[in-house]
Amino acid sequence: MTLRRNAAFSVIEVVISGLGLFFIYRSVLAELGLSMLGVWSLVLATTAFGRMADVGIAAGLARFVAGALAEEAPEQAILYMRTAFIAVSGLMALVALVLWYPLSRALSLALSDTELALARDLLPWALLTFWALNLKGVLDACLIGAHRADLKSLATMAGMGLQITASLLLVSGFGLFGLAWAQAGQYALSIALSFAFIRFLPILRGGAGGWFSGPLFREMLGFGMKLQIGTIANLLFEPASKIVLGHVGGTAILGLYEMAYRMVYQARSVAIMAQSTVLPRLVELGRRADGDLRQFFLRTCQISALAAGGLMLATLAAAPAISWLWMGSINADFLHMTALLCLSWGINVLATPAYYLGIATGRVMPNVIGQLLAGILAPVLAYGLGLGFGAMAGIWGVAIGRLIADLLPAVYNRPDGRWDSAVISLRANLLAVLLIAAASTTLALSAVSLAGGTS
Repeated sequence: MTLRRNAAFSVIEVVISGLGLFFIYRSVLAELGLSMLGVWSLVLATTAFGRMADVGIAAGLARFVAGALAEEAPEQAILYMRTAFIAVSGLMALVALVLWYPLSRALSLALSDTELALARDLLPWALLTFWALNLKGVLDACLIGAHRADLKSLATMAGMGLQITASLLLVSGFGLFGLAWAQAGQYALSIALSFAFIRFLPILRGGAGGWFSGPLFREMLGFGMKLQIGTIANLLFEPASKIVLGHVGGTAILGLYEMAYRMVYQARSVAIMAQSTVLPRLVELGRRADGDLRQFFLRTCQISALAAGGLMLATLAAAPAISWLWMGSINADFLHMTALLCLSWGINVLATPAYYLGIATGRVMPNVIGQLLAGILAPVLAYGLGLGFGAMAGIWGVAIGRLIADLLPAVYNRPDGRWDSAVISLRANLLAVLLIAAASTTLALSAVSLAGGTS
């Protein structure tokens, strides 16, 4: 019952976030235009470089909280939470201050003149959002580890509601600054609600103790550092790819890519958020030797295949209508980008159970290597193909780089090391890939035909 409730709230969260994103982007497009959306996308993407200084504490926090609660030690779980929050809040504040000037200079790689000046003025707000996002990540991990992902979703949805309302009210009068203020308000409300939820969780009652533990910090740091190399590379995937695409295609193409990327990513997040709720259960089953872990993993993979196939096929089918609603026309480039991204992120969804299995059991090297490949291959292929064959070829490079990287955990993270339970060998997953590939190809060919007919 708990897993179903958490999964249901996670799906609702992503749907509401997706609708919010739709209305926010529509407002920005109507008031400011496609290029301004590209500027906003690039400014936010550059702040992700700050995550390179993250020591990986939040990434494994849910695992430690779930483990402590499984051993009926609420005081230990609370101390994990407090230690992680204090460490991440201090470190990320320092990182934001240190990165302010270098990121301001880096924006000149893709922007110039008035766009560059605007982006630099927006950067402090983007860095504030970056800091708040990291704090929210810690609190999210606390709630997930305590088997209350539903409360995490409620806090997120409340914050999104505030952002939607504030954006619609402020963008027309204050431009991108109104959007930045709305996003800052979103995280402030979400963080406040998450604090309140954690404070009154029944499962944590009776827990006491201090606010910071050196031994627990070192324990989380040791596990986090295993993940951090891959996390750094994975975090570089989005900003590095966008900087490259902005360089080879310009801000208008980058704005189109931002819309297609966010639309597909939001659909992907429906499945990912629902699957993230299984992590505490994987931690518990991984400590037992009764075979339940494999059965639970296979059921999760079956649900993942249904989610990946259904969500990506629905996104591909809806792409022309969404293009019309956003831009007033069916944009061929938007359809082409959507086709590529649906195939890439669809495979990512199928590999997600294996990714969480690696974290739950501590076998994280396939995850790390896969993330390294994504962070390196995607921007390199985007740059090479983009310079040689144009911006759309650069987006092919991003999709191919992401796809190759997700194959690593899909192959190597398997319950009990059995090949017949590897994600890549399951018939449901293979069928989902074939369906998504066929639908993506159909949409891409339609985009080519549309472009030819309007040229």
